[in-house]
Amino acid sequence: MISSLSRIRNCFLFCILVCFKLLVPALSDTLYRDGAVLTMNESEAVYSGGWMRIGEDGYIKAIGEGEPGRAQTALVDEVVSLEGKIVMPGFVSGHSHLWQSAFRGLAADGELWPWLQSLHWTYGDDLERGDLKAFTSHGAWDQLCHGVTTTYNHTHWLDHGYEMFLEQLEAEMSVPQRFIFSSCVNLEDSPEVWREQLTSLKEKLKPGPKVSLLGVALNLRSFGPASTLEAQVSLAEELDLDFQMHYLEQSGRQDSDRAAWPRYKLAGIPSERATFAHFIHTSE
Repeated sequence: MISSLSRIRNCFLFCILVCFKLLVPALSDTLYRDGAVLTMNESEAVYSGGWMRIGEDGYIKAIGEGEPGRAQTALVDEVVSLEGKIVMPGFVSGHSHLWQSAFRGLAADGELWPWLQSLHWTYGDDLERGDLKAFTSHGAWDQLCHGVTTTYNHTHWLDHGYEMFLEQLEAEMSVPQRFIFSSCVNLEDSPEVWREQLTSLKEKLKPGPKVSLLGVALNLRSFGPASTLEAQVSLAEELDLDFQMHYLEQSGRQDSDRAAWPRYKLAGIPSERATFAHFIHTSE
């Protein structure tokens, strides 16, 4: 078991170095030309022979079709031919557990509970300091390499303490991917501790045009008594946080999930703040 984790750790440095070379913007403006540029703009949707100038901050400064002209080429230090490749806005993942990319392929033929048994309840206790950061970094770089430039990272606690939990945030802050940090609470702590931790996060993490963080949200944990869930929803409303919860994920638990819906309604979950993850087995 430990040797398996060691092999996983050792492969990450190579993957991260390769992606870093491919994805981190240069330190000066770069002109990309000779590609099919999909702007997703209704009035000018596609430039079949397009170009775009990227600033040293990684932002698109100009875009067009045909020859870029001297006004644009004079502003760049490098010109890259796209050789007919397609350029388009990045994909958005509305629900990800980035750290779990390290364990891709486990229990691929099972649903939620066999998968939890194969990952959380098998490897969870063996995670060490630095693992969640390395695994989350791998997940973020892997998404970037496949065109996912914005992600909603639904985090996990894993009962290793708050500092180790925050490694997921540290990793995301070091990767040039836009993200929402969906924090979660330790159910063994009190709502007062939850409030202190989430308030501190909101004060320290400020979204901005040059910051990859888009915001802080809350990952609702539906285990335990109804009062625990109600306290999480109440805290989200107090701190003006959106929240997300797994629901109707596993086919074998459809009946019990639906039976819990009245309790979820009483807790105030259905609202403009809420999104549901793995919302698969719905009725008509």
